[in-house]
Amino acid sequence: MPPLLESVESVVKFPTEDESNGLFFIGWRGPNVKEYYEIAAIDSFLRYLTETSAAILQKELVEIDDPFCSDLTYSIMENQETCFYLKASGVPKGKLFEIRERIEKVLTQLSSGELVLDMKRLDTVINLQILDSLDKYESDPHEAIAHGIIGDFLYSAEPNDMIFQD
Repeated sequence: MPPLLESVESVVKFPTEDESNGLFFIGWRGPNVKEYYEIAAIDSFLRYLTETSAAILQKELVEIDDPFCSDLTYSIMENQETCFYLKASGVPKGKLFEIRERIEKVLTQLSSGELVLDMKRLDTVINLQILDSLDKYESDPHEAIAHGIIGDFLYSAEPNDMIFQD
């Protein structure tokens, strides 16, 4: 993948029955798909930021008197170079060009320590994520195993890439 040298913004107009709300996506290029622990850490952190009404981004964007959106979720694209993105849905048309600034403000406040991470809640999020993974191995093993095998097939450069070592 060529390096991404600068931020890219684009507006995609898409007609719907109700044009009073829109969608907003903001994404970041992540680590190489073989950086399993980094990807897991980012996944846990995005889950902490977005899932449930107690999540920081939900509190700052959704659970306010004049919300910037009706819901905020995240997703991961696992290609050779990963992509992480936030999706804000139900964004009032008048706030479509303000929501990026609001998200960046909250993330800046987190990185500066102005907003404090709730480490107990983060621990709970990680433990729930572990339980979800274990549940998938029990209830849907073919999907859980296939995901790793397909990823290994697509992105491995060495025969031992799929072997995890402590």
